[in-house]
Order: sequence, then structure tokens, then C-alpha cells
Amino acid sequence: MIRDFHEHADGATIEADLCIVGAGAAGITLAHELRNSRRRVLLVESGGLDADAATQELYAGENVGMPYPPLDTARLRFFGGTTNHWDGHCAPLDAIDFEKRRWVPHSGWPLTRADLAPAYERAQVMCELGPCEYRPERWGDALPGLIDFESRRLVNRLWQFGPPTRFGRHYRDALNDAANVEVLLNANVVEIVVNDEATAVRKLRLRSLEGRSGAIRPRTVVVACGGIENARLLLASDRVMKNGLGNANDLVGRFFQEHPHAIFAFAVPAVPIDRLGVYYGNFAARGEAGAAVFQAKPGLSEDIQRREGLLNCCIDVGWGYQRSPGYLKFRAVAKSLAQGRMPRDLGHAVLTMAGDLGGLAEGLYRRARDQNVFWFACSVEQAPNPDSRVTLAAERDALGLPRVRLDWRLSPLDKITARRACRLVGEEFARLGLGRMRLDDWLLADDTTWQDMDVRYHHMGTTRMSDDPKRGVVDRHCRVHGIDNLYVAGSSVFPTSGYANPTLTIVAMAVRLADHLTDRLADRLGGGNGG
Repeated sequence: MIRDFHEHADGATIEADLCIVGAGAAGITLAHELRNSRRRVLLVESGGLDADAATQELYAGENVGMPYPPLDTARLRFFGGTTNHWDGHCAPLDAIDFEKRRWVPHSGWPLTRADLAPAYERAQVMCELGPCEYRPERWGDALPGLIDFESRRLVNRLWQFGPPTRFGRHYRDALNDAANVEVLLNANVVEIVVNDEATAVRKLRLRSLEGRSGAIRPRTVVVACGGIENARLLLASDRVMKNGLGNANDLVGRFFQEHPHAIFAFAVPAVPIDRLGVYYGNFAARGEAGAAVFQAKPGLSEDIQRREGLLNCCIDVGWGYQRSPGYLKFRAVAKSLAQGRMPRDLGHAVLTMAGDLGGLAEGLYRRARDQNVFWFACSVEQAPNPDSRVTLAAERDALGLPRVRLDWRLSPLDKITARRACRLVGEEFARLGLGRMRLDDWLLADDTTWQDMDVRYHHMGTTRMSDDPKRGVVDRHCRVHGIDNLYVAGSSVFPTSGYANPTLTIVAMAVRLADHLTDRLADRLGGGNGG
């Protein structure tokens, strides 16, 4: 059933075999997988069924590292989580993403791609995708227009698109009808309380924004609040362990990873724009494997990653009129004036346009004649960096919890990989007669600066997985080291990020965790589902 926290008496204690904290993709998947068992499952959500400004504001925090959007805009805090505005863009991680790579410090999962394969199959269903088949050769002629890259350098990567699936809407009735599941809305877990030895969770403290309090007494807890909030809750639960739960080795909050994304080049096409439609559109395909909606992207082959010591990376392809500095500044100024406001950097913009009159004229000419150019953007794996981290700020939110302090940092290898991937795509476009690429100057600079950085709101790595407690916060089953009944779900457990959007892997990992918890709860309570 779905209930509001205010339906419980103030100060009430709720019993549960399993308490899942957070009703996003991971939390809803876990509850859905465990519905109709004979274990009482409690799914706790900070928000309600719809967005609420006061609840959303609980995400606000400080940004002190690389430029990053305000944290209260980076996630949605109501039932369904960020799947409420997700575009359904899905791809699994590659086999190499799970490996310990000598050229990528702190890389390596305690799992392999093969270990996760069965869970990926089930995640495809949860995300309402087509067959779990991402090899272009298995789709044959169903995907026309794929570029025949030199395969030791570049390969075609495939993404699938779901409807997209809004987990809060799509799975609401199934959870509401499940006799063993209670969804508790507008309830905030403000502390995980452990025993004196910090070896087991005793209870969870609850608060609402209206001041109501309560507690949950669970046999097992899964924290599934997102890549930033998972770390925040563990760090803030410091009653017994002064540095926070799972943080004996100062790893909680470290290794924060994103997918850096920026447009870095354009190419004047030598072929019609629609020749590459499979790369910038949603392409419906039907082949021997079944039917799905795809988008393709050029990606670095495993071979070149190993030979040249690169991260994993893919390139987005789109189209527009021009990418020169003069034209881009003109476009920005024109947009501001059209909105009735004066650009703040008008003087700098005029100087930029004056210094690039050729590029400005070319862009205006192409725009007038509606002659498009291809543009290219990178979506690169971020190298794990222990100094890229989430900590607690001095300011507290309306519930009394310390706010988050995000210090996002990139490393030289991130930009080196983006630059090399860009050059390879440009060389292949020229070799195949598709067009000639012009790289933006910032990408050629041998430093760590990025221009016009965009982010994907993919928060990963802050409670990383390792079988060695000195290298990770959770083990291969996502259990917090040293705490018998505390688990973490979501992309915060990813040791490395790969280049793919994380949602499909989040759901696959939640499916795998559900299987583990089914067995573990059966052992604890006695017998199988009838125990």
C-alpha cells in the first residue's frame, strides 16, 4: 500500500524486514522485485507523489570545485526520483569498464560484465526496452547508415530508448497492490542508528518537514538515495562512528564521478545530413533479435584504449550552422536581446566577434542558406579521483541535516581521452569522405580546462564497491563493510563510470541485490519464501 507518514502516529515505531530508503530507480526496482514475498518491505520516500518545492530544497548544497549546476536542480525528490524527467536513454557498461586497468588508477570492479549479464536482461524489461542486444552486427541491415570505421580505432556504440519509463507512475499500482509492501511518503530518514560496536543497524530516525517524528526498526536496510545523498546520509550518521558509517578508511564521499560533456568540433559535411540520421535521431529498428529504438555513437575500441592508455569514451553527433567563436557569441547576444535583456559580457562578446569576423560571416551565411554543419561532443568516462568528493557543509537544512559540499575535480586523462577520441573521429570522417572536422582551440590546449562544460547529472562513485575495505565502502553484494545489515544501492557503488548513462546499470545492480537479499532474508527468518 502507499501511505503518507502523517497517517502514522507521531513518534510511532514501524517494524520492517527490509527498509529501502529512497524511491528512485534503484529503490523502486528493489521493492518491485521483492513484492509478494512474505517479507515485509518498507519503501521510504522523502517526497510525495508529485514535486514539492520545500522537499526539493533539501537537495541544496555548496559547489566548490569544477563549475556545476545548483545541486537542488540535479535530482528530483519525489516518488520515482529522477526517472520523472529521464529521457529513457540506456546502454550497458562494456566488459573493459569492469577491469582493473593499469593505466586507470583505482579502477576495477569485484564483478565482471558476465556476472551482471542476467541482471541486465531483467533490467531491460524494467526499463521497457527492446532485446538486451547492443552489438550492431546482430541487427544487420536493420540499422542502415552505420559508418564503417577502422575497427581497431573506433566502433559503433548503440543506445536504446525506452518510452521513457517513469518508475513512480509505471510501478505505482504494482507496489500499492502488493500485500507485503508499504510505500511511506513524505518521510525523511535523518539518521541511521547503529549499535555501540557499529556492526549492525538498530533503527532509522524519521522526520517530516512539518515536524513529525518517528522511527523504523528494520532487520535490513538499503540506502538508495542517489549518488550524492547516499554519501551524505552515511557521513551524517556519526553518533557512534565520528567520521560517519562505512567511513573507517575515509572513502565515503570520495571518487565522485560525472560524465563530462562538451561540444568541441564541427565539420562541413560532404554528404547529406540525413546520411548520418542513425547517429543523431531515435531510429526504430527490427531485426532477428526483435525490435528496439536506437541511437548510434562512435566510440573508442577496447584495442585503442589498451594500446594508448585511454579511458572509455563515445562521441555525440548532431548538426547546426557553425561552431566558430565569433558566430557562437553572436548567437548568444542575439538570444539575450530577443529575450529583452542586455548581455552581461557585451564588451567581451563584441571583441570576440571582431576577432573572428571570418567565422561570424561564415556562420551567418550558412544560417541564411540553411546549410548545416555536423557538430561533435564527447561523453567521456571520468578517471576515478579520490580528491573529487562529497563532504558535509557547515550549513544545515530544514530537517537539521548538514548540507552537501561538492568538490568535483577532473584529471588530465579525462581531457586527453576526449581530445584523442575527437581526432580519431575527424580522421575517420576525412578518410571516408564524410566531411572535414575543425577542433575548438580549448580542446587542443595541453591543460585540464574545459570550455562550455555540460554535465549529465550522473552522480557516481561516492560509496564505491570493493572486496577490500581499504579500497571500497561496500562489498560485491553492496553491503557496507563491517555493518552486517546495511546495504547501498545505486550508482554511488560504481568504482568506475564507463561512458554509458548509468540508469540501466543502476537497475541491473538493484535486481542483483534483490536476489541476494531474498536469499539472505530467507536465511535470517528461516526457510524459503514460506519461512
